[in-house]
Amino acid sequence: MRPMHLVRADLSGKCRKFSIQAISAARIKRFQSIRRKLRTTSLRLDQIQDIGGCRLIFNTIDDMNNFEDLYFSDLSKFEMIKKNDYISFPKLDGYRSKHFVVKFIGKDEDSQHNNQRIEIQIRTKLQHAWATAVEAVGLVRQENLKSGEGDPNWLRLFQIMSSELAHRENQPVGRNLPENENERRKELLFLNKELNALNELESYRSIIKQTEVAKSMKLNFFTLEFDPCTNTVSSGPYFFKEKNFSTKSDLDRAFDSNNSVIIEIDKFSDLRKAFPNYYLDVEMFTKELRKIIHQTTEPTFDFKIIMRDYLKRKRK
Repeated sequence: MRPMHLVRADLSGKCRKFSIQAISAARIKRFQSIRRKLRTTSLRLDQIQDIGGCRLIFNTIDDMNNFEDLYFSDLSKFEMIKKNDYISFPKLDGYRSKHFVVKFIGKDEDSQHNNQRIEIQIRTKLQHAWATAVEAVGLVRQENLKSGEGDPNWLRLFQIMSSELAHRENQPVGRNLPENENERRKELLFLNKELNALNELESYRSIIKQTEVAKSMKLNFFTLEFDPCTNTVSSGPYFFKEKNFSTKSDLDRAFDSNNSVIIEIDKFSDLRKAFPNYYLDVEMFTKELRKIIHQTTEPTFDFKIIMRDYLKRKRK
């Protein structure tokens, strides 16, 4: 997808220009998702804002904020039409990132793609580790946790962990969470016992099986697919040509399952860093959870009451 490719190239170029380190990646929205959105809304194809998505993952909040200030003050190629700040105002489930929708503006042959909308997501490594863990647990349990569906204990654990990671980065704690850090951590201790969460997360490293292309291949487009029946992740080259996406059948063949995606990255070694959820790589998140659990003393009050109140809030 040409607009997505050019937006990502511009993002990577600006990172180099500003001397800010970041992992950049892009992914193409699954065709079945595009069809569903066109069928259920009044949007035209060129109005779908995330048909192509670009992502930047920064080491720190400061790096991310510096890039945002510099990039959008020098946005000459594309027009920004929307911004959602889920870091200053995190989602109720704990999701944190900044989303920007830009309108593609091209010249000559590229002008045929004008007005196509591309979504840009920027986040820190800690925020990415949280989002990765949510998706990885959802893949293994075959629950759509990132959409708020599935085990309420896992959902609550991720909600609290989001606030703990945000506290590390001096960001807002979020809604429906105790302001007191000790209360949050004791509830986390209770949830870890209920779910055996640490042990389950640590087991992912041993259950995952991988089939990969040679790392020396000088390509930018790859497919990633996770099979929850065998816990196997497969990655391979995708030889991108614009005409590959000219028909419904072409796109359907590109996405044989709901757990597959086509990705553009700078180099193969960035594949796992940008989309670790497909590899069930939750090491950073697990490390942070383990640290909190080991630093927290046993709770002295009944967290079943807390969980009961949480479930009541969720039903509302």
